[in-house]
Amino acid sequence: MYNDSIHEEKYLGKTIKLFLDEASESPRDWDNLCTLLGVHQRLNIFDEEMPTAGQSGSLEEDFFAYIYDYLEGHDKSWDMLTPKQAERAGNGIRRRYVFTPYSAYTKGGCILRVGYAHGWDCGVVGMMFCSRDDIKKAGLQTAKQAMKIMEDELDEFSQYCNGEAYCYEITDENGEDVESCGGFLGMDYALVEARSVIKAKLSQLELEV
Repeated sequence: MYNDSIHEEKYLGKTIKLFLDEASESPRDWDNLCTLLGVHQRLNIFDEEMPTAGQSGSLEEDFFAYIYDYLEGHDKSWDMLTPKQAERAGNGIRRRYVFTPYSAYTKGGCILRVGYAHGWDCGVVGMMFCSRDDIKKAGLQTAKQAMKIMEDELDEFSQYCNGEAYCYEITDENGEDVESCGGFLGMDYALVEARSVIKAKLSQLELEV
């Protein structure tokens, strides 16, 4: 059905096989809270490219310029602001948005992490952010809650970029197909879902007896 299995186990009389899901869609196509704004030309791991990248020499200030000029579209561009005006505008952006830089480690794969990273096999990719309005629409109360979801979204994307998308196939004692499903990010998650399906089907059979 799929490529060669990478994991096989017996569970409650059934056999679970895991396969790499090469047709899995990117989690960035899902309904995400945050936007990944990229500045790294070589590491194309973002939703949108930051057109103001390198404008100031500071990632935070480049991000402020992007929000001010492109997302909010003020009449006066960021680079025309006086230092005092830029300070006030930046403080306003801090109040209206939750944001943090994110980086990629590319040795032997592609692992995305929140924060700055510099070195031969790693580098800053860009800024991830969401607005306070988006936080309210998502039913969240605090920036801390939003940041946790943003970190989870980055972890999911990291697993996808690293080729950690899986599908499972469940067969019975006669080798007959019971169920299969894909699109799971992380082997542990795929196994948990497969085991829960087996439990649910056994429970249903008990109710029918």
